[in-house]
Amino acid sequence: MEKLGIENTKKVLGTFLDVGLLAYQSYADDKKISTGEAIKLAFKIPAVWGAIKDVGDAIPEAKDLDPQELEELMNFILEKLKVLKGTEK
Repeated sequence: MEKLGIENTKKVLGTFLDVGLLAYQSYADDKKISTGEAIKLAFKIPAVWGAIKDVGDAIPEAKDLDPQELEELMNFILEKLKVLKGTEK
């Protein structure tokens, strides 16, 4: 059986993490989301919609993960989450 890789999984997770982190950082600064920040988030809607549509391609990849791909995926996620370091007050 041919390995599926993890590119779709990384794309989907990356989109959700990017938008979630943008929302978190916008809110974390002053406990509210300004109009400008809301507009930035609104511009992410097409990317989120695309990621939702691509979930079907990511599920088989996630089920097919081997230990090396899992490690690569975890490193990808941890790298994305590094922006949170130091944002907690």
